[in-house]
Amino acid sequence: MAWDYKQHIYVMFGAAYTDTGRRYFYVYNISNDTWTRLSDTPFDQGAGNAITYCGYDGKIYAIMGNKDKGSIFACYDIKNDSWQQLPFIWSSTDDGCALVWTGGKYLYALRGEYLETTPNGEFARYNIETQSWELLSDLPDVGGVGDGASLLWIGNFVSYYRNYIFALGGGAADESPGYGFYCYCISNDTWMNLPDLPYPVGYFVGNRLAYANGSIYYWQGTPSTWYGGGNRFCSYRPVPIVKGIVFEDFPPLGVNYGEDVGIPNVMVALFNDTNGNGVLDSSDAIEAIDYTDSSGQYSFKISNDYLHFIAVNSSTVNTTRGLNSGYGIDDIWPDQTYQVEWNGSSWNMVQKFGGQNSVINDDWKNGIYEHYINCLLYTSD
Repeated sequence: MAWDYKQHIYVMFGAAYTDTGRRYFYVYNISNDTWTRLSDTPFDQGAGNAITYCGYDGKIYAIMGNKDKGSIFACYDIKNDSWQQLPFIWSSTDDGCALVWTGGKYLYALRGEYLETTPNGEFARYNIETQSWELLSDLPDVGGVGDGASLLWIGNFVSYYRNYIFALGGGAADESPGYGFYCYCISNDTWMNLPDLPYPVGYFVGNRLAYANGSIYYWQGTPSTWYGGGNRFCSYRPVPIVKGIVFEDFPPLGVNYGEDVGIPNVMVALFNDTNGNGVLDSSDAIEAIDYTDSSGQYSFKISNDYLHFIAVNSSTVNTTRGLNSGYGIDDIWPDQTYQVEWNGSSWNMVQKFGGQNSVINDDWKNGIYEHYINCLLYTSD
């Protein structure tokens, strides 16, 4: 099914492997609870079906077919009630095939379990402007994409997630239960593992990810003998993740052309602006603490809708250049940071000698935090 973000849901009725000529395509009107048959799809439908609405051009895009008949890719013009076949990267698709639009000119697709017994995680994207496909990093489920695979983009509802796609692995190619839940980063073509599903999916086609009221939902849709009884309905509330790096600034100062080095074991804290004054002070609560890894990176999960601050405890910052004999970290203290500030029309890099105040150093025991930035991310929009 594909929702147009308004009053209509478009549906391909699907087909069994033994069916011939099933090409039914309908639209459901939410406001008046009616179904209307539209022009048939240009190819027989099957287990390899997938469909999505695309707001970039206002059309419906669909994959149709299966591993035996082959598959095609086509778009449906809503205004003209007509189909157009388009170039496709794969000769066939099957169970677990999925398609999603991500707010721009690209569509993303999982090929599905077209080999049945050989695991694959084939993943690709389609450029609407150039009508061309390119392969991307495979979904990293060791069992491959299974019957219950699904893709979901929620960037239209939560701006933080415009750069991410959520996915179910869908169970293994050998039909064993699947617990895999993933997040794909669009900008750098990488996958991340999310917490496992509480109840497995797979074996049957039909379950899908969906989003509503700040949560992601899935229906289990498996044999009743599987853990959970096969009919569990579960939700997951996505949490924004904030990441950063603490660098040691090598010449040229104030810019990074690859010469700067991340500093490990630096104490970084995430604060809530609990008093709502927009300034990090002693009344604000620490939500989490992290220490930078070997490359200087830290990360936090945003779990509430306060304004947040990220602060670095400058007394824990060491140097990667080494110290003279007889000296340790307690003998050094960084006196300069750089910060991006909004001047009313654009973001600008500014020097912060000593932090926010040039004559005050960090004193975390007494609630003085000099090296911090605002974090304008929220759990929902």
